[in-house]
Amino acid sequence: QKGCASRKRKEIEYFDKLSKNCSVLKNKKNFTKYDLKLFLSLLYWGEGGKTERRLVFINSDPQMITSFLWLLRNSFEIKEEKFRAILHLHDYHNKNEMKIFWSKLTGIGVEKISVHRKTNTSKRKKYDYKGCFSLRYGDYSVYDEITIIIERFKKRFAGVG
Repeated sequence: QKGCASRKRKEIEYFDKLSKNCSVLKNKKNFTKYDLKLFLSLLYWGEGGKTERRLVFINSDPQMITSFLWLLRNSFEIKEEKFRAILHLHDYHNKNEMKIFWSKLTGIGVEKISVHRKTNTSKRKKYDYKGCFSLRYGDYSVYDEITIIIERFKKRFAGVG
């Protein structure tokens, strides 16, 4: 028990020191629209759909979805009526509860969220899992600008070193 407590204390000290010395995003309060578009594009590069010429962002982490939506809404002039979503749920999830959860979280109306049921293939059930939220925004110009930023980022930094 003493060893475990000691390791935990050292871990806390380590991360406190690391956090104190890391200046990235620490004191910056205001970001330009260009900064926000860059952050948005990097998230999209990692988690966005790239097979069609439309904006599709999918993730199961509610904070990832809300961060992406905040960046999108603050980077572009967004028309809320162009949002749609598909919620991927296992058959043991309550469809209506999950639609309400994601609707409140995202500000996208329940009527714009459809559900795709997935068969649970394992014995394990994750009742705290909120499903996978697939956000769609119907404006190819937003998608095109995001992909241009990603391509510029690749040209600038990919292969450097």
